[in-house]
Amino acid sequence: MTGSPHGGSTPVPSPWPGVADSASGRLCDNVADFGSVLNAATSRFVGDESTIVRDYHMCRTLRALFTQHPPGTMFEDRYNDHKHRFVSSPVGELLFTGGSSLTNAYQLADRISEDIDLSVALTTEVEAKNARGRIRRLAVTDAARACSPELPDDAHNTRTTGGDVGRRVITMGDAHNYLVAESSIIRPFDEDLQAELDAACGRPFVVARVVPCQSLMGRAADPTVVDTYPDLAAFELTALCVPFTAANKFLALHKRAMAEEPDDHALIELQKRGRDIYDLWSIAQSPAHAAETRATLPILARHIQAKGATKEPHPRPDAGFSTSLAFQPGTPQYQALATGYDAVVTDLVWGRRPASFDDAVSTIKTLDQPPGAAPPPGDGSTARSAAEATRADGRDAGSAPLPNEETRPVLHGRASLRAERGHDLPNLHHDAATR
Repeated sequence: MTGSPHGGSTPVPSPWPGVADSASGRLCDNVADFGSVLNAATSRFVGDESTIVRDYHMCRTLRALFTQHPPGTMFEDRYNDHKHRFVSSPVGELLFTGGSSLTNAYQLADRISEDIDLSVALTTEVEAKNARGRIRRLAVTDAARACSPELPDDAHNTRTTGGDVGRRVITMGDAHNYLVAESSIIRPFDEDLQAELDAACGRPFVVARVVPCQSLMGRAADPTVVDTYPDLAAFELTALCVPFTAANKFLALHKRAMAEEPDDHALIELQKRGRDIYDLWSIAQSPAHAAETRATLPILARHIQAKGATKEPHPRPDAGFSTSLAFQPGTPQYQALATGYDAVVTDLVWGRRPASFDDAVSTIKTLDQPPGAAPPPGDGSTARSAAEATRADGRDAGSAPLPNEETRPVLHGRASLRAERGHDLPNLHHDAATR
């Protein structure tokens, strides 16, 4: 490693957005070292440099965002009242969500995911729609300013899309629409729903989990390099629980599959959800997360459908999502998903994958199927030769897994996060309502 540039050294031209020589101490401020770590990451994960660099900037943004909103603190609604007085009131907790959380936080999925998906889990009901919209805009604006602190503290470049979702595109240098931050609202559980979830789990169910997060470049870098550049080290954030993410993905697939006319537009929209097939398959590979998902999925899907982000018009089928038209072979919907899935696996997946799309669907259907249905033979995972038996984190495939986190690679950096504390699933819980 060349170390950070100082003094009169000649800046090295950078081919990557957001990377330029300076003396701030971050990896993105040393072009030569950035290139060396990037080469290691592209060799270990995927060969496309641009996706690895975007993943780095996404995690850099998340680090800054959750430094501003650390786990256990309340996200605040901020506005000027009718007398032009500034008002700030706690409303909930900021969560990292979506497929990106499965890759970078829970590390269940071995695929590139480039969007910054956020939710604000409300601890008390916010009835006014304009207030919920403002909270969504604040979340994505905070994310944009975490990425680029020089941005003004406003939401002028933010728009809301569909129900309770806010969206903001982030430009980095000459790279327009480089990152996309999206936010949604999670409405609070009432007492009856909370009791139902607790009973299904056999323990208190909470929607927020504190987990470590790390970029692909941080995971690929030598530990000594991580110690040199703190922006490569793992950090803690608050993430949406896996069952809630699974419910969102099942509902999104089912909604698109149930279009009245499966015309080209509807099938293209379904094709874009091919990544959800891989993500749900990845969830099914973790016994702890899969068991919790099976227990709570019907309840969470009902809550999302009734009070969730988009008030899905097509609720979960009575016999489970396994009976959805999205998962029925021979239909145009099934073929559209297969096409989208193949593109995702080819371009964005670097590690474990099912043997085929059919195997992936058979496996994820076990997450929500009628009682008494027989599980598919095997687990649908790709057979691996002895030469392929070393995981991307350097551990032998036959080595003992981390507690209840079978797919979590070793995280480099910061001794407090090297330890396996918090990896046991029950210990990842915290109750946002008590914060």
